[in-house]
Amino acid sequence: VMRLDSPLLKATFNGTAVVSSGGLRGALEASGPNLRDASAWLGAPLGDGPLLRAFSISGAVTRTDARAAFENATIALDDIKARGDLALESVAAGDGRKPLLNGRLEVQGANITPYMTFTKPAVSAASADAAPARVEIAALDVKRAGWDESPLEFSGIKAIDASIELTVTAPLIMQTKQIDQLQADVSLRDGELLASLNRMQMYGGSGDGRVTLNARGAEPRIGAEVTINGVRAEQFLKAFMGYDQ
Repeated sequence: VMRLDSPLLKATFNGTAVVSSGGLRGALEASGPNLRDASAWLGAPLGDGPLLRAFSISGAVTRTDARAAFENATIALDDIKARGDLALESVAAGDGRKPLLNGRLEVQGANITPYMTFTKPAVSAASADAAPARVEIAALDVKRAGWDESPLEFSGIKAIDASIELTVTAPLIMQTKQIDQLQADVSLRDGELLASLNRMQMYGGSGDGRVTLNARGAEPRIGAEVTINGVRAEQFLKAFMGYDQ
């Protein structure tokens, strides 16, 4: 059993280790008060920002020189809790190296409001007065809909690439908006995120689509193309577009 106890990171490992290569195989539990500080200390800085603080992870780990894999992992970050299988490796990026995260995650519901910023994204309803209704996300009046216009920090997503199969089994909350269930493929490359929404349930309807977040420039940009069928249109429009009839 190996233990690490520091102000930035507490960890316990029970298994086998190869000192010469840094290889590990066994059960790992790790936690800390600030993921950004711990990552910087470990040589993989995530930049500054108000989020990505308290974290914990536990599961079966296998580590080689440049790759660490977690199986049956239980993960907590800020107020988000998830489980799944993950692999983290270091890959060449420009003149240096960057962490690459692959795997699958099942999120047990979350409030993602603090992680989102809205710079006049577009949402429109193609058909909103019938049931079942077909709603297409395309020009949103941000102020009318009640979205928070305060810009938040996205520098962290520029520091890591990822490819994740994501399943949300309990409500995903964005301010007053809610998605009941979600299955998506999420790709993050060089500060640009693409979420392919393969299956989504919300407000009595179901649909699919894609959401993009481009944080490469000085001002992050969010885009969405989503189609939902059978939605309770009045509830949807009230929550997402600020209409209250």
